[in-house]
Amino acid sequence: MLNRLLGYERAIVTDIPGTTRDTLEQDIDIDGIPVRIIDTAGIRKTDDVVETMGVRRAMDTITASDLCMFLVSPDDIKEDIYEQLDFLSSVKDETETVLVFSKSDIGINPFYDDVVMRARTSGIERTVICSALSDEDVDIIRGEIKAFYERKGGMSPVTVINRRHAMAISSAALKLRQSESVIRDGIGVDIASSVIRAALDDLGEVTGKTVSQELVNTIFSDFCIGK
Repeated sequence: MLNRLLGYERAIVTDIPGTTRDTLEQDIDIDGIPVRIIDTAGIRKTDDVVETMGVRRAMDTITASDLCMFLVSPDDIKEDIYEQLDFLSSVKDETETVLVFSKSDIGINPFYDDVVMRARTSGIERTVICSALSDEDVDIIRGEIKAFYERKGGMSPVTVINRRHAMAISSAALKLRQSESVIRDGIGVDIASSVIRAALDDLGEVTGKTVSQELVNTIFSDFCIGK
């Protein structure tokens, strides 16, 4: 599923349990929403030392995440599924979970009804049946991510992580206040436009994007400066 969401092969995929041991992270865009996708190992008991480390890392990653897409394949055994559901229930206040019955092109897990009932008692309400081979089903997963984003009210406040970005944002804020004064005092749209352009350039240093003159023109397209 990670590979399909990304559009290329990022994760190694096999039918062997325990293939994914470390976390794989990738940033993607879903209809303008920035999303960091993290593929983790499944949570299950194992005697393999390295896989055990991967399971612990998976648990830490899930706890720190906003949304968990819990994939249940047709050959997963009930005990392993229940163990993972119990863990997800313990972190439900920090992480919302969607139960995803994957690989539907080859069948549905035989314990579907029991697992759904167990999930409901664990506080997991949303269930999806899908196949990574189906474009429509991959879109359903994207839709679940988008719906979660919208339920949470959109993006959380941005955290400025370095001094250069903080200075650029402060400079942009100052210039925008200056442009407001220019417009209010009737000095002229051209001067205000120049100041706003400088503010957008400051913000461009943070986003890494170049703002075109067309955007500035659009900002002023509906302006009517009265005397």
